[in-house]
Amino acid sequence: MVARNDRQLLVSLLREDFGFFACCFFPAVRPEVGFDNEWYVQALCHALSNMVRQPGSRLIVNLPPRALKSTLASVLFAAWVLGKAPEKRLLCASYNDQLARQFSRDFRRVVEHPLFREAFPRFRPGTKSTETEIFTSLNGYRIATSVGGTVTGRGANLIIVDDPINASEISSEAERNRVKDWFDKVVQSRLDRQQEDHILLVMQRLHEDDLTGHLLEKESGWKHLSLPIRNGGQARLVPLGRDRLHHWPAGADLMPKIMDRAAQERFQADIGERTFSAQYLQEPLPAGGAVFRLDWIGAYDDAPARADTIAIVQSWDVTVKPGDTTDYSVCTTWAVTRNMVYYLLDVKRVKLAYHQVLALARQLITDYRPNHVLVEDAANGAALAQELARSNAHVTVPIRPRIDKLSRALAATPAFEAGRVRLPKSALWRLDYLQELAGFPGTRHDDQVDSTSQFVNWSEEKFKLPSFIPEIWSLEKVDPWLT
Repeated sequence: MVARNDRQLLVSLLREDFGFFACCFFPAVRPEVGFDNEWYVQALCHALSNMVRQPGSRLIVNLPPRALKSTLASVLFAAWVLGKAPEKRLLCASYNDQLARQFSRDFRRVVEHPLFREAFPRFRPGTKSTETEIFTSLNGYRIATSVGGTVTGRGANLIIVDDPINASEISSEAERNRVKDWFDKVVQSRLDRQQEDHILLVMQRLHEDDLTGHLLEKESGWKHLSLPIRNGGQARLVPLGRDRLHHWPAGADLMPKIMDRAAQERFQADIGERTFSAQYLQEPLPAGGAVFRLDWIGAYDDAPARADTIAIVQSWDVTVKPGDTTDYSVCTTWAVTRNMVYYLLDVKRVKLAYHQVLALARQLITDYRPNHVLVEDAANGAALAQELARSNAHVTVPIRPRIDKLSRALAATPAFEAGRVRLPKSALWRLDYLQELAGFPGTRHDDQVDSTSQFVNWSEEKFKLPSFIPEIWSLEKVDPWLT
């Protein structure tokens, strides 16, 4: 009796819990790969099963290589959905025909397993199945195709697009456009019921203009699960299902058993920061080159000691509209050395009301004891400069721009090209900062660029003056921030 009850519980869990289903059937598909039910696997399983419970939902999943995403989505999830509802119609696309066929064979291995047949007795294979087309007796199916392949006459209740473009082809604009056109014109029209059926895109990021970037740019209601190899932002609470949340601390690795921090650094050195940023951090860097080139920017492990600098400078770009919390305010903090190398120490990029920006500015002055605080003299920036000058008159410098943003950025590039701008290797804000610089002037936001060009242009003029060294000596005698 106990054994029978245990068997009933097993079957019930297989039907209702995709995470449990994946744990049970993954070894049948990939016996050569060890399966650990890590939290990121649970997060993916929850996101997939939650998607099909919400009518008409669209989901993008971005995970790094070796995160098991293809097996979980294209094989096991497809089998679970069709097992629960054998009348459903699934289209599964991969970037080439060989991969599509492999996933189809893996899917067949699952649905032919005796335990699957026991758990899903309504699923019975049809009589006209082929290697890439697997039908059920209830006229459901899983059809495998390649990206760009024909699906004429085929409708679907669930479309799964898995790694739609090969990494070796991502630099081709024509190939990227081919994938986007295929998705827009072919895939989205294949749903039987647009308001009820589902589309799933699973991929690692490869380029800012890849299919993920294309869909997110449209802002058309896509849900997005992005888990980079390490959490470079703020601490996150990631849903795992059954009202469970995983607390993912800032800076923590995603898969330390597979790729710890030392391995990440070695791999990044081997494949380059641009490729690593896209495939592993899920944040592709813009191609750049219009203004700032990434290979101009140096890196450092340890910031120079205060005694080895001639100044600490903070540069503020403040949101224009009073009371506005939709745009960013940015403060970059820099150390300037005697050989005119600029070390970026910190970036604060916030959406805050003016009174909160003022409080943050005061706190950053306390933290870094800057010699100079540069503030753009316009709107909220003018108010901030005046307020700071009341208590820090000797360090606050209002800056009134005389030329446009692009011209100011271009004026700052010689310092970058000369290799005199350096960023910390492991700062949490590093990637976001590089993205904005590399993409300028085509980026949506340019606040970090404005703060940077303001600092560089002011410093190039200020610290190259012949009178600079005597002025610093005199400041050391009276400036409390230097004592």
